[in-house]
Amino acid sequence: MTVTFNEEGKFRIAQVTDVHLNHYPFDDNDEQILSDIFNAIQHIKPDLIMITGDFSNSYNNPEELGIMTGFFEFLNKFDIPKAITYGNHDTEFELSRQDAEKLFNKVVKNKVIRKHEKIVGDLTQYVIEVNDARGFLNRVLYVMDTGHVAPGPMKTNDWILPNQVEWFREASKEYKVLKDNLLFIHIPIPEYLRAKDQIVSGTLLEPNQLISTSRVNTGLFSELLFSDQIYGVFCGHNHLNNAELLWEGIHLFYGMFSGKEEKAGDFRGIRYIDLATDDSVQSECVFYKDL
Repeated sequence: MTVTFNEEGKFRIAQVTDVHLNHYPFDDNDEQILSDIFNAIQHIKPDLIMITGDFSNSYNNPEELGIMTGFFEFLNKFDIPKAITYGNHDTEFELSRQDAEKLFNKVVKNKVIRKHEKIVGDLTQYVIEVNDARGFLNRVLYVMDTGHVAPGPMKTNDWILPNQVEWFREASKEYKVLKDNLLFIHIPIPEYLRAKDQIVSGTLLEPNQLISTSRVNTGLFSELLFSDQIYGVFCGHNHLNNAELLWEGIHLFYGMFSGKEEKAGDFRGIRYIDLATDDSVQSECVFYKDL
């Protein structure tokens, strides 16, 4: 499905992240999460739903397939384009990333058209082209899978692979005349940690302002910077962070925790991003409690 700006030159993205459904059939907690997401989407009225991972708690969970299928079927309640990348908790039982991709493509309606799609290992990356109302390309959205857990005994956060960085380098060459493009991932890249004192908006509410990133930096941020076309990066992963940070001129956003857990309390909702054909970008968080 193609994605386009409206006649007023506006395009809105709803970032749904860290839903963390636990059971299938869904229990009361899961149903409350889905109800909250539904109400928020109805309120935001986006032109694209962007899922940035961890919609499932699948570790040692035999209900993994049911949860994934049920969530994908839930997305069909919205007659608008959808895109997805995965988090570290989405495929921890029996399903692989490519199993998840096959299921997404089979179940979900109104999927975006993916350009420059490439699988590295079992991790998928692609580009979403956003046209203006006249059909001319105005903006692109890069989507990259940040993986599971890092190799080795420490089981830390995974890192972007060098071949994924190379994919961005090559794919971005086609769009070098465009400005203020975006990247969507799940696990924050290391520059989020370096920028933790450069808060533009929002908060870092994790204990000690925790930012859980990878121990190895494979250079993705440098490619983003030198491409001279990236306005911002949008991630999930740390549930109590919704800050917008700034590092070397690139905005580093956390999404809004979309799930439900005791430690989060009312710190739950959805981030939305407003693009305009004049290259402007604005983003805010909607809290479920305010709807």
